Amino acid sequence: MESLYKIFQASFSSSCPISTHQCAIVIDGRALFETKPNQEIQTIREYAPQLLKENIRNLLITHERVDIVFDLIETKASQCFLKINDHSDTRNNYQLRGNDRIETLFRKFVHSNQIVLTTCIQNCWMEPELIQHLPPNRLLIVDGPDPTAIRLKKYHTPEPDYLLESYHAQLYTRILMHASGISIDECQSKVIIYTNNIDVILIAIALGFSISLQHLLIKSRYPRAQENCFIDVKSIIASLRQAAIDPICVLTLHVLSGCDTTSFIGNISTEKMFNCIFKDPHRYSNIKNLNCIPPPYKSITACAQLLIDCSSFGYTAELLDELRALMADVRIKDRARTNVASTLPPSTSAFNLHCLRAARKIKISIDCLDSNPTPPPLLQSGYENADIAGKFKIK
Repeated sequence: MESLYKIFQASFSSSCPISTHQCAIVIDGRALFETKPNQEIQTIREYAPQLLKENIRNLLITHERVDIVFDLIETKASQCFLKINDHSDTRNNYQLRGNDRIETLFRKFVHSNQIVLTTCIQNCWMEPELIQHLPPNRLLIVDGPDPTAIRLKKYHTPEPDYLLESYHAQLYTRILMHASGISIDECQSKVIIYTNNIDVILIAIALGFSISLQHLLIKSRYPRAQENCFIDVKSIIASLRQAAIDPICVLTLHVLSGCDTTSFIGNISTEKMFNCIFKDPHRYSNIKNLNCIPPPYKSITACAQLLIDCSSFGYTAELLDELRALMADVRIKDRARTNVASTLPPSTSAFNLHCLRAARKIKISIDCLDSNPTPPPLLQSGYENADIAGKFKIK
């Protein structure tokens, strides 16, 4: 996020740069739960109308449509990895009802019960009494935790929206599918996405050109600040194209930098990779094809070249193995270093496997406009079976 801000400051603004006429909003449901219950609120049934009246209704007064996208019920696909750093808390399995009391430690309560809490709140919103709190001629769509979204409108009974039915395991891909669905509906020409998820921002940049909207904005937080900002996605895409950079490269660089389910590349920041590509886009142009399954040899080679060029080491090398050997030879002589291996770039073979995992993640991200995509096979994407049945680990 900070790298984007430094490069595309003109596309960031502290106030909304567009009118709300023919404008829809897509909200990351997890952000909605950042609103704590008012002091007098004790039960979920009391909390549900608070969100509807104080958060959602105000948005529907000024916008024609609001989509709220929650996490789906956890699927096997989203729980099949043994993560590198897994410090998650054990989730409770409460069957919450509207009259159940909300725990005092609200954030912990949400974290431990997010799926069942979402189900309970959605059921409350579908009650005729609460639907009447919506402004007339406005549309509220609630997606998750079930695959089928629900349409809520004043004076109407709730009905499913099968066009938005989705089996995406990841929330960030379903958010972009909603933005695309709004563009197909053609009732709104502008969409603002409310999220702090960097994956949503980068996928929007990668695919924004193919989403037929006049404006696509993201309301998020400024890097290293609590203030909200508006990111003009279409403006960033135009700047990238002007610099002869395919917008998908922004997503690719982020995924290449690593995460718990792909592996990490240490000692090289995403910002450094951004700057390197901007200096010579043609040199790394094949990076844009890393989303192909399997990724082409030229794409992996371009990614490896980027890694070599981003190294702050003083020597030149043609291959990662060569660079790794040169760096090891120098640093092993430094008695002050207690761990040389962690400061070295990956070997060529290890990086090739990393690229396979990255390619799978990128492919899943750019398939977000498909309601029922088929993810690439794990065993052909740099993973292997773990000792626990049904689990996979990084090869």
